[in-house]
This record gives sequence, C-alpha cells and structure tokens, in this order.
Amino acid sequence: MNNFFKELSVTGNFTAATIHQVIVKEEMGGLTFAVHFETPTKESLNQFQLHDLTVLQNQMQQHFSGKFVYFQTELKVINQFHP
Repeated sequence: MNNFFKELSVTGNFTAATIHQVIVKEEMGGLTFAVHFETPTKESLNQFQLHDLTVLQNQMQQHFSGKFVYFQTELKVINQFHP
C-alpha cells in the first residue's frame, strides 16, 4: 500500500492517505483496516474515482483476494479541532 500511495501521489488527486487499524475484537479473529483519502476539491475526488481507484482495487485484489471488502463513503469536513 505504501508503494501505491507514493506512485499515486504524483497525480495530485489527493493530499493525504492514511491507513487506520480498526480497534475492535473481531468474532472471527484477524485485523481490520480502513484507508482514508483526502482530496483538495470535488474535481480531484472525481478524477481519483475515475482513474486511480481502479488501479487501487486491482492491486488490492491481487494482494488480498478474498480477504477484504470494499465500500466507498464520501465525507464532508464540517469543522476541525486541533489543540
């Protein structure tokens, strides 16, 4: 994933990508992760979805076939608090 993020960063379609480990006790065991991309504009998000997302999905399929689920959620930042 780190190599993919580095390759993708040159497109300018996102300003940050973070991998989060979901901290819950899974009944079936194992670990759960979430990937979060930040884009500077709606147009950048659209470009990411049209061009880069397919590459990411293909790489995920190659490396983690049968071990992941994919869903997409668009979030709008309302406010941020930094101490």
